[in-house]
Amino acid sequence: MKPNETPSSTPTEQPTTPTEQPTTPIYPSAYFTYSTDNLTVTVVGGSSNAKSQYVEWGDGYGTTLYNRVSHTYSNAGTYTIRLTATSSTGHQDYATARVTVSKPVPAKVKITSLRIDKFPAAPSSGAWDVGGKPDVYFTIMDGNATVTYYKSNYKENVSNSNCPLYYNGINCTLYNITADYIIKFWDAEDFLSDELMASCLWTPSDGSGSYSSSDRWYNNSISMDFTIFMTWYSASGEALYSSSAQFKDGAWITDGSEASRQLLR
Repeated sequence: MKPNETPSSTPTEQPTTPTEQPTTPIYPSAYFTYSTDNLTVTVVGGSSNAKSQYVEWGDGYGTTLYNRVSHTYSNAGTYTIRLTATSSTGHQDYATARVTVSKPVPAKVKITSLRIDKFPAAPSSGAWDVGGKPDVYFTIMDGNATVTYYKSNYKENVSNSNCPLYYNGINCTLYNITADYIIKFWDAEDFLSDELMASCLWTPSDGSGSYSSSDRWYNNSISMDFTIFMTWYSASGEALYSSSAQFKDGAWITDGSEASRQLLR
């Protein structure tokens, strides 16, 4: 060691803080396709660089989209679908489409049951047969007076105390829902020709109709109340709606049309 020299010392290493590399942003590109089937829309996602996708249907509802998702609207109309694609870095992109949906159109209707709610008074010429209690059956005829349906197993010796009176298991399909049909109620006679109790006109498509003036009875009073239960079908045979049509005091008060239908699917 030379004069005036001091022993050397090992320099102390200072701790270093690793430099944090900035995250590279990942930008997604939102994309989807869709198809419609009456009130139902199906969306297929096709976004790139997306960790998640979310669909807003435009009616207040939303759904997470993994690959394909469907949504059924309550009402027909035009809606804006919005898809949000989010990347792993939280960046987002959006895609929208305007879609129009409509309710399925029925092409035929099947009557499944009928309920008599009230019988008419006895005819002015006398009483119904067998103690004044009729044996009731009904027919449905088209505009050409061709019997479309004949309920042969009548309800025997009935009165208003038996109401409501159900005829179940009816399998009557009407293929022209805009045509007029005539529904007639009869009292089956043992020895004489059957006696007409009541008759009315019915158009399934809108439930319009009334009693035929030539078929009123008992001083033209109208007092046969009844309800028809039915199922509506598409042209391909798909069951669409169930509904009922109620005839009371000589008029249709619920007609089986749009307002009274219940979607089956």
